[in-house]
Amino acid sequence: MAQVRLEKVNKYFGNVQAVKDFSVSAYDGELLVLVGPSGCGKSTLLRLIAGLDEVSGGEIYIGHRLVNYLPPKDRNVAMVFQSYALYPHLNVYENLAFGLRMRRVNRDEIEKKVEEVAELLGIEQFLSRRPRELSGGERQRVAMGRAMVRDPDVFLFDEPLSNLDAKLRIQMRKEIKTLHQRLRKTLIYVTHDQIEAMTLADCIVVLSKGEIQQTGTPLELYHQPANLFVASFIGSPSMNFLEVVVEGGHRLLLRKTGIVLPIIKKWEETLAPYKERVLILGIRPEDIFMVSEGQGLSVNVELIEPVGAENYFYLKLAGVPLVVRGVAKMTLEIGKTAQISFNQEKFHFFDSQTGKRV
Repeated sequence: MAQVRLEKVNKYFGNVQAVKDFSVSAYDGELLVLVGPSGCGKSTLLRLIAGLDEVSGGEIYIGHRLVNYLPPKDRNVAMVFQSYALYPHLNVYENLAFGLRMRRVNRDEIEKKVEEVAELLGIEQFLSRRPRELSGGERQRVAMGRAMVRDPDVFLFDEPLSNLDAKLRIQMRKEIKTLHQRLRKTLIYVTHDQIEAMTLADCIVVLSKGEIQQTGTPLELYHQPANLFVASFIGSPSMNFLEVVVEGGHRLLLRKTGIVLPIIKKWEETLAPYKERVLILGIRPEDIFMVSEGQGLSVNVELIEPVGAENYFYLKLAGVPLVVRGVAKMTLEIGKTAQISFNQEKFHFFDSQTGKRV
């Protein structure tokens, strides 16, 4: 096992800075996930760690070794790509064994390692097949197996599930998590899917435009987002946002609605420096509740999205859109009105100018 440490890493492509002063550590045996929208620099970071691209500045350590100037073959990392990148003319056994043969490992050792990995991944029955005879999930297992037989210090996964259908992605997420728990190798995983990040990670790094927005455990990012970007990116459906004015330190005016909410004791000290200022109030869809007539705020029901055991309700509060997560048995009708209430203990406040958490 090995720690991976990046210190103030920068990467330029011409005049475009793809990675900006990136510093993070993936500890021995940790599953670290880099998550963010397309173009945020996450795949570039994997390529820098693997040695496929050169850093423009900063330092990368694997274990205690500075690897900035080491070629990929000397870094002892294995990378699983978004495309399976299997040799179509070789069968599964030969694909798994190829890297070991290139390193002149003896035949008995190759056979032993290939059989061990094939059994672990449940692909031993496919060893004589060519990649074209396999399903997408089976090909991805082979790609993972080819990385595993090398017994690297670090695994790098670059959006390995994006080509699979939804059901298979869920199954493969479970298998990757199980494999990591068995192997306890350092694994750095790149994805744009925040659900994938939340379910897999020991630690998540949220990226935007090449910069770290927040680093933490999945629950830390979900319950204490550092800024508006993280709050909107982590969670499905996304957090609801409303502009509010802190009036007199004892009530919140929801702008564009005329609705006033009292400030509960939990937030009095937090909001005291923001009297008469505009803030962004964030509230998760599961922290808004339907209540009986006359006991809450009136909303219009715009759309209902059934997702099995629960529904997503798209509402308008005095013209302001809200999404509410509720149980499927709730009886609401599109075009009708309903009553909602906020769990004010679960409010999040953000500075309207900087976007940072208050």
